[in-house]
Amino acid sequence: MRLDARKEHILNATIREYIRGAEPVSSGKLSESTGGFGSSATIRNVMLELDEDGFLYQPHTSAGRAPTDKGYRYFVDFLMKEKDPPEDSKRDIEQVLERYESEDDMLFDELTHVLARRLNLVSGVMTHGRSKRTFKYGLGAVMREPEFVEHRLAVDFARFVDNIDDAIEDIYQNGRHGNEQSFHVTIGEFGIVSSWADGDADDGETRIVFSVGPRRMNYEKAASLLGYVTKFL
Repeated sequence: MRLDARKEHILNATIREYIRGAEPVSSGKLSESTGGFGSSATIRNVMLELDEDGFLYQPHTSAGRAPTDKGYRYFVDFLMKEKDPPEDSKRDIEQVLERYESEDDMLFDELTHVLARRLNLVSGVMTHGRSKRTFKYGLGAVMREPEFVEHRLAVDFARFVDNIDDAIEDIYQNGRHGNEQSFHVTIGEFGIVSSWADGDADDGETRIVFSVGPRRMNYEKAASLLGYVTKFL
């Protein structure tokens, strides 16, 4: 069920601001940075309603709001857009595809580096078929995100990445039927965006491209870039 237009606009702005700044978002911040939402008091009232509806929460007393899993899910399902990736990102990907067209292992390894660099997320390619291989890169860059100052979360994320094959396999098996989008988003303690391309009859090998990061990851940017990559795989 969709929210009304004003709630959607404020939820959308709150999530985008939180993804960008990694800080709880106040009604005053939205009032300053966006137009058309009314006064700070009006925005505060709508944010409170979104809080009560389970889309936002208040991490600390007298602080702004941050998205819940439900809020992120609503954003992914209704508010984010599949965008064409920036030209420099597309150029990097196309150069790798041309350079290693007939060398799958080198191709997948280089693609993981390009994706990780462009998204600042752990990114990878898993092959699924006659053989199962996983290529991944980018843990060091992601660990600089503010969420991972918390030691427990950093350790949990490192363990999660070490065992990412199982998570991607589950996503693929559960999501490959009836998924109308070119990407699949999973939101839990961490965020995952994945996209896959099935091989032809002779190849028989599915290539699953994925990016993993904190729950506050830029799902829109990741989905657009992963969707672009799988067009060529």
